[in-house]
Amino acid sequence: MLVRDENSLPITSTENFWSHIVKTLFVTADGLGTLQSVLTVTLDAMTISKPHVTSNETIEEVWDESRGKQYRFHRQQASKAGPGVAYLHPLDIHMPHCNINDSEEAQDKFFYFARYHNREPRK
Repeated sequence: MLVRDENSLPITSTENFWSHIVKTLFVTADGLGTLQSVLTVTLDAMTISKPHVTSNETIEEVWDESRGKQYRFHRQQASKAGPGVAYLHPLDIHMPHCNINDSEEAQDKFFYFARYHNREPRK
């Protein structure tokens, strides 16, 4: 079993998708069999991530909010979420998704996990 303390991990990215503050917890090289990435992603107060689509229709990524009360832009709608609310991004290379933190003071935090390639597309 591999255990990591997120608080002791360095920030691995702050440049992708505008305002994501990313800490990489686990990747395939750590022994993940089905998942290829497990991250935490933080959004500072009054920030939005870059609306984006996936590069192919086999990518699956799940965003699970663990702290905050953010809006998510998913498909063609914005909706309010809170801790414990998760969503699977659209399985469509044309539908964008992003996260929006409208709080003037608090950060939003997400637990993110994904499978990027080498699997059968979900039906």
